[in-house]
Amino acid sequence: MRKEARLAGSDWREARAASHATHAAVTAPAVRVTVLLSALADTAKATADGR
Repeated sequence: MRKEARLAGSDWREARAASHATHAAVTAPAVRVTVLLSALADTAKATADGR
């Protein structure tokens, strides 16, 4: 979405903010799981990375 807006010459700052918020919403819980339950670290990272 950001890429399309940039290529079209549109203001893409709002799309960038939404992308960052989405990324944080996915990675923050994964970090918590990694810290609290280190045995699940690999699974949490793979999930956050979309694998």
